[in-house]
Amino acid sequence: MAPHKHQEKHFFYIEMVGYWQVHLAINELSDTFAVSRQRGSEIFKHYREAHPDNFYQAGNRWFANSEFSCHYINKSPHQYLNWLLGNTAFSANTYRPQHPARNIDADILRDVSIALTRQQAVDIRYTAMKGKPEERLISPQTLVFAAGRWHIRAWCFMRSEYRDFVLTRITDAEIDDLKSCHDLPIDHHWQEQVDIILAPDPRLDALRQQLIADEYAMIQGRLTLSVKRAMVTYQLHEMGISFPYTALSEIEQQLVIVNKSDVEAWCF
Repeated sequence: MAPHKHQEKHFFYIEMVGYWQVHLAINELSDTFAVSRQRGSEIFKHYREAHPDNFYQAGNRWFANSEFSCHYINKSPHQYLNWLLGNTAFSANTYRPQHPARNIDADILRDVSIALTRQQAVDIRYTAMKGKPEERLISPQTLVFAAGRWHIRAWCFMRSEYRDFVLTRITDAEIDDLKSCHDLPIDHHWQEQVDIILAPDPRLDALRQQLIADEYAMIQGRLTLSVKRAMVTYQLHEMGISFPYTALSEIEQQLVIVNKSDVEAWCF
């Protein structure tokens, strides 16, 4: 019989800790789910009844067997590391540099979010980095988190094109109930993809090039990313790739774009 949702959450935790850390402590299980130690023991008992071969007991401690069979996790290192970052119980074993939260106005975000879900327009006051405050009428399409901040991908009625608006630079917003947002043009830059082909910086010696290739699991020294055209600049920023290239050393740059002509049209 399949476990119910609460059990799946418990069993996911048990397998994540058991597989990656080998030792499982009932008190940590209990603390994680804010239950009594007795309840924590019952949860673990239910798991062992369902999967009796995964753990063995040595004294008062439980350890994962060498032939551990996963049913609720996928053994992906990325799954485990991302889980660690979001689990305060293991904060002593992990560290992530701070990324100061951007000051997003809650009322503005709510209006944008409502307009997005209802396919409505929003009157906004927006200030671009290279411009003055302007009144814009937009139709929000997608919320995007990139380059450490939230954007809204939206049709701009003033420019008659799809644009990205940084949420923190919207200083006023009001839903426009009268403006129709139906039959907008297709956002081809969002719908269509472009391949970014990356390779180790050729200025690196052979050993360092191989290190980079192995780090990204490259095939024949190449890594191909299929990216929305509208997101090319953000993708390069996320990977620390400057384009056009600046005067970075090969140690700083590490990766180069092989198909520059295919990519440069979508950089801004």
